[in-house]
Amino acid sequence: MAASIIFSFLNFTGHTQCVAAAFPAPASILANVPEAANFNLVYSLPIPSANQAWATQADVPYAVNNVDALAGYAFTRVAYYLKLESTFLGVQWVWVSMNAFTNELGRIGIPTGDILYQQLASNMNVLNNAGVNRTGIAGNLEFWSSTYNPDNAAGVLNASNSIFDFGDAPVTGPDKFGSFQVHDFNNSETVLAYNGWAFPGFSADDLGIGNFAFGANPDWTFASNANFYDVKELYVFASKPPYQPACNSTTLELDANGNATLTTAAVTNEIVGQCGIESIALSKTNFTCANLGSNTVTISFSVNGVQSTCNSAVIVKDMIKPALQVQGTSLTLGCDPTAAAIEAALGTATATDNCGTPTLESTTTIVTANGNNREQTRTWTATDASNNMVTGYRMVTWTTNCTVLTPHIFSSDVSCKEFNNGASPLLNVCYKAEDQKVKKVSPKTFYYYTNVTAPASLGLFNILTIDVVQTKSCAAFKLYEIQGHQVRAFDSKCKLIANGKEVANGQAKIVIIGATPGKVYSIAVSYETKSLKGSTYSGNTAPVCSNSFVTKISTGLFGMSTVVPFSQATILAKPDCYKNNDDDDDDDDDDDRRSKSMLITKANTPSEILAAVAFPNPSAGYFSINLTTTKTIPVTVTVTDVLGSRVYLSNRLTPNGILKIGDNWKPGTYFCQLIQGEEIKMIKLIKQ
Repeated sequence: MAASIIFSFLNFTGHTQCVAAAFPAPASILANVPEAANFNLVYSLPIPSANQAWATQADVPYAVNNVDALAGYAFTRVAYYLKLESTFLGVQWVWVSMNAFTNELGRIGIPTGDILYQQLASNMNVLNNAGVNRTGIAGNLEFWSSTYNPDNAAGVLNASNSIFDFGDAPVTGPDKFGSFQVHDFNNSETVLAYNGWAFPGFSADDLGIGNFAFGANPDWTFASNANFYDVKELYVFASKPPYQPACNSTTLELDANGNATLTTAAVTNEIVGQCGIESIALSKTNFTCANLGSNTVTISFSVNGVQSTCNSAVIVKDMIKPALQVQGTSLTLGCDPTAAAIEAALGTATATDNCGTPTLESTTTIVTANGNNREQTRTWTATDASNNMVTGYRMVTWTTNCTVLTPHIFSSDVSCKEFNNGASPLLNVCYKAEDQKVKKVSPKTFYYYTNVTAPASLGLFNILTIDVVQTKSCAAFKLYEIQGHQVRAFDSKCKLIANGKEVANGQAKIVIIGATPGKVYSIAVSYETKSLKGSTYSGNTAPVCSNSFVTKISTGLFGMSTVVPFSQATILAKPDCYKNNDDDDDDDDDDDRRSKSMLITKANTPSEILAAVAFPNPSAGYFSINLTTTKTIPVTVTVTDVLGSRVYLSNRLTPNGILKIGDNWKPGTYFCQLIQGEEIKMIKLIKQ
């Protein structure tokens, strides 16, 4: 049964009888036993039914244990209250009080260890629900944790030597059983008994009020009846000590202005008008930041004309953190910002506090890189005199070496002209797997396109050799094979000028003899996705694999191979986008017939949500880019020339608006890329 500390005051004829701080008996006990008002509750124990083995006081599961709270309080009497309740017998209770047989509160509860009392109890009062009301009688105690026998070695009046009653004898040794018995030997009666709590071997402990009428042993030994009761509660009391004015320490917390006020209630539980208290005064009530730490406050009492004092330790604390104000420019910068722009974005900070000026420190991390993305963080820490801390930070991000990832992978229905006019890319192929093996793939084919500018020096016969190199991320997956050696080179008007071939699995080569220096050639390679069939993987989850492509060129007969800038491209093979109705059989006619129904990821499908139109195009002045989108997130716009050099970048273009660009561009061909989330749109711009 849970209980909380309750402070009360009882005023008798003089202040020396007034208890300052009491742990009163529960109201139900006070209603039955008026004498209980003169006692403090020391323990309450909800009695278990059986299988106890309490060896120390710490083992006893008291619901209330006020021993420490009452330490130092004098007491002259001890009392016990046992309440039992069952369906058949109803509610039973008994109260017994007596002169104290020890001056240690910790030894008046369930006896464990060396606690043993086999002695007389004097000036005993007994009251129970059956009408017994005896005062000032003599009794005896049998408190121990050991086993015992019925031998009346102590010579208790009226006790038997053959049955367990009020004249038993404890047995010295390691074996434990437990006896917690109070007896009225003059009436040959057991007042209360609780046995067997130190021995876990019985199915139930012994518990009773009065003599056990249905067994051979009046003191309930071996009754094994504890589980018979629905409610079984034991309360242990000690008489209230003489009155002493009491003080207690307290803690004050300063407010936002650095002030705190001490009240009487914070340092004492005494109340004017009770226990003869006429006045209470404090030596100090107002505290500021200058009083941080421990302060001694004297509390003065006037009790029935007698002056008394006690001291209280008042701890003044400042628990309010400093206020930190952090400011700076935008946290997201554009491409390649200046050092000054980064510094302005990292910002500055100021701090204030309720107790003076706090210490303000800052640290700035080194710039961290992830690809072309950059990040730097500045952290401020403000600390006041009480070590209250507050931290703030600003994390600034930007990009560097900004390049445009020109799309190179397209569905098989995209022509050379559509590629150069900004067709929407193909982001991935989809496959279906069974038994850890790729079974079906969609779409059937795709194109890799890129533009190559012939170098100024082409060597002997103006030979330009172009290689498209394919690599893969998943070792067990196959490379995409080239469809029927479809490796082609087109001029700026998309006229076919050369054919190439597959020189190795998935690797393309084309040779242009008589190439024109500075001329732009469009390279197209057609790949078959069915070559992915039969690829295997381990584990239960089909992987997402990527195949990457890059174009390299060399000149003359023995020229060194170099990578074409911005020719890199990657396409994903994903297992989670293949639709069951997109079956891909081995029958080529069926493949052709169903290729259009396969799930492909293109920004210009009917579900397109990002659209852009440039007008006029061609233009001798501005290009107006009209954006239409169903999303609200910003659009990134990047424009490059035919060599891949960036001429324009905007990271925060507002959706559904018109962008005017290009007034100062040189005449030529430009590619405008618009990205919103996963949506990509390409527009070819002709500047006259």
